[in-house]
Amino acid sequence: STLVCQSALLAETDQLERSAQTLADAHTRVLTWLKRFPMRDTRHASAVWHSRQSHAALLSHWAEHGPRPCLEDALHAGCLSLSAPGACRGLQGHVTTHLH
Repeated sequence: STLVCQSALLAETDQLERSAQTLADAHTRVLTWLKRFPMRDTRHASAVWHSRQSHAALLSHWAEHGPRPCLEDALHAGCLSLSAPGACRGLQGHVTTHLH
């Protein structure tokens, strides 16, 4: 997506905080779409696809540039949007598991 490209360009110019925040903002915006549209709506399916892409971008940024509070908050928000019991238990472990 355009925001992932923008984030990569920011990271290349050592604007890591802005880069991370761009990804975090995009991910949390997509999560609001998941809540807004019913499952049978095609926009919900699109939001699911985009949430997977933005989640992967968050993890990739974390792996390459290290943790940032905004990344952790966005990943945590994604866990909460699942409404699954214990979905966010041990976020640090969750991120590490996906990175290695």
